[in-house]
Amino acid sequence: MVTWTDMDVDLSRRMIAEYREMPGLRLTVAQAARLWHIEGHDCQAALDGLVTQGLLARTAQGEYCDVAAVQRDVEDGDSR
Repeated sequence: MVTWTDMDVDLSRRMIAEYREMPGLRLTVAQAARLWHIEGHDCQAALDGLVTQGLLARTAQGEYCDVAAVQRDVEDGDSR
């Protein structure tokens, strides 16, 4: 069973806030780790958790973005 610490919850909230503040934001794990000043494996786990929750999506190129951005791409015929 996965348990969330206060730090994990805070990080997830910060991540979602950034994605909502910048609707076109697409980040790789390395870029996100630098942005939020965390280790790559911790960043990967947090991003994957947000994907599992349906809050973010992962593109074929390995970028994480808001689910709405992926839906817009599909509607526009963009295959990112």
